[in-house]
Amino acid sequence: MAAMRTGNVEIARLLLDRKADVNRKRSDGVTALHLAALFGDAALAGLLLDHGANINAAVEKPSGVMTPLTNAVTQAQVAVVALLIKRGVNLKGAQGGDALEIAIQQAGDGFIRRPIDAPSNYGPRGDAVYEARWRIVELLLGGGVNVKSRDSHLLFLAANGGQAGIVELLLNKGAYVNGRGAVGPAGGLDDGKTALMGAIDSWRMARFDETNPDDGPLSASALADVRASEQFGRKTVEMLLAHGADVNLADARGATPLMQCVSCDLPDLPKMLFAHGAKVDLTDLQGQTALMRAAMENDPGLTVLLLAHHADVNRRDKKGRTALMLAIDDGSNDLIRTERMHEAEFTDHGPLDSPSDLPNPNGHPEIVRLLLQHGADVTAMASDGATALSLAQKQGFAPVTALLKKAGAKR
Repeated sequence: MAAMRTGNVEIARLLLDRKADVNRKRSDGVTALHLAALFGDAALAGLLLDHGANINAAVEKPSGVMTPLTNAVTQAQVAVVALLIKRGVNLKGAQGGDALEIAIQQAGDGFIRRPIDAPSNYGPRGDAVYEARWRIVELLLGGGVNVKSRDSHLLFLAANGGQAGIVELLLNKGAYVNGRGAVGPAGGLDDGKTALMGAIDSWRMARFDETNPDDGPLSASALADVRASEQFGRKTVEMLLAHGADVNLADARGATPLMQCVSCDLPDLPKMLFAHGAKVDLTDLQGQTALMRAAMENDPGLTVLLLAHHADVNRRDKKGRTALMLAIDDGSNDLIRTERMHEAEFTDHGPLDSPSDLPNPNGHPEIVRLLLQHGADVTAMASDGATALSLAQKQGFAPVTALLKKAGAKR
């Protein structure tokens, strides 16, 4: 092993010629080939393989199975990856998928430079690393890693990372365009989102990073990176749609791509989805539609668009609430008040200082007005007996109360 760590090929050759065990393992199961792959020593790896090293030697780790291939991919060792593929490493099973997943996740640290993308701002060394990662993805795909399974998460991973170039590669290799992310025991993880939903999340986040910087205005280079991310996110969405992504598939919580448009500051996105057949009144697991979500989040632009596409303004969720009721009071104000009351028992900040501290400080009068103009039923009653008017009065929203009474609300 010492010869392997130092990379001394001649000493290793001498030892192997004297019948040293090429597959001898350390106490943790690591072999010489694992180390050669990790350190990118293609010459030493080739020598070990010539002497019968197990090319698929697997070691169970808390983070997953480690093999010479995954070691080489993790460290972006292009020459070793190419050598292992040439020598017949098994890419058909889990090992190939694991290696490609690592390559995709690592490439998410930056953006692969290819005609579909833009030059990065990471300098020559950074670009060389990303170029190496791109080459590894190409090698793995060319070597036969299966990306066509409907259970594969690979397309989602690339789409969620805004990696337009890798998404293009995967689609050209036959990846299932509606591939999903992982789902945890109670939803969670990636919530079973489709690749399209992952791409939308990437685009949304990039837009948010531009419009809501954490530490003041972005520098020129940071702004360029964020805008490049927006570009990649949009291109990925467009590419998936062009390849037939189903715009009406929902995630594990029942949310659809159209629901993702709420408060995303991407006015073109819902139009793109409608152009590809988005259904306006699909519901999530709570029975809520995109219109209900837009009403709750005070998104007048999307509300107008949804109503223009004939969203059912009086559709009810599983608690019998309409978009009008949810715009006025979705329960979030009471939840915050309760939390602050409990916190006040242990801190000295006291109750909420003003209505502006609440998630919904005014009952969203603009949304209420829009819904009323499109026929919202002011007499509708939720399962608990609440009406739009009773909710507005409970929260003390005088302007909204006046709007409802003008529209004929009595109780």
